[in-house]
Amino acid sequence: MKLPRFNQGCPMRDAPMVSVLMAAYNAERFLAPAIESIQQQSLPDWELVICDDASTDETWQFIKSYAQGDERIRPCQNQVNAGMSAARNRAFAHSRGVFITIMDSDDLSDPERLQTQLDWANRFPDEVICTGFRQFGDGGSPPCDLYLPTELTNAALWVTTAVCGPSIFLKREWFEELGGYTESIRHDTEDIEFLQRALLAGHPIRLIPHALYHYRVHAGSHCGQNKKRFVQRYDEFVASQWRQHLADADARRDLFEKAIAGLKSSQWPVGNTPLLRRKAAGIAVLLASPFAQFG
Repeated sequence: MKLPRFNQGCPMRDAPMVSVLMAAYNAERFLAPAIESIQQQSLPDWELVICDDASTDETWQFIKSYAQGDERIRPCQNQVNAGMSAARNRAFAHSRGVFITIMDSDDLSDPERLQTQLDWANRFPDEVICTGFRQFGDGGSPPCDLYLPTELTNAALWVTTAVCGPSIFLKREWFEELGGYTESIRHDTEDIEFLQRALLAGHPIRLIPHALYHYRVHAGSHCGQNKKRFVQRYDEFVASQWRQHLADADARRDLFEKAIAGLKSSQWPVGNTPLLRRKAAGIAVLLASPFAQFG
């Protein structure tokens, strides 16, 4: 997919170090804390490009209000609801940053997130930098931190949820070369599909073992609406990708067995132990799924 180009003519000296892309649709409930978590970053050299995806509530007014008070916040708007992938791509087209990352309109970022990811991107210039994430929400459950060791992340991406997708941090030219997000994917699996394409293009994932992205689970979020159905759609998508991208049976077997071994091992972080145990136990289900058919 060829991305639209709205930022031609912007002199590179005006480019911030990091462009944070945010898609927002009927996001008025949680938008303010999401924006403010970027404003509170220890790294000052950023811009936040927010695309309102034809909201029917006060989202656009919220965005314009914040933009009036902070010139680093750049608003844009879809006239027709196009989905998260298209809204992120439109935000990218209005961005200028050297590096690109994502912030969802109902989540939070740790104050050190952008600085830490920039530091790691400079240390590992050939890799996409992701972070662990803290899951929290309305249901009263205690927050839990989730991440895999870096050495398992790339294999596990082909098997199960291994990375918090919005935490990606990558070079601008890589985002453009990949064509941005696939706009036919409107929800649920746009992040994993993007990361898999990054892997196939030769950009491995480096995972920072700290929960710098805070993922909110609520009634309106994908997980909050119907967690069972969300997981089912996710697994169905990854199963469809399994054969499409990994044609060699031996390669599929090697990745699968490495990921399963890692996920079952003691290399899980100590975060929320019961949740992680349930996650590891769920791998047994995958062993009987289409993933296990290597021939």
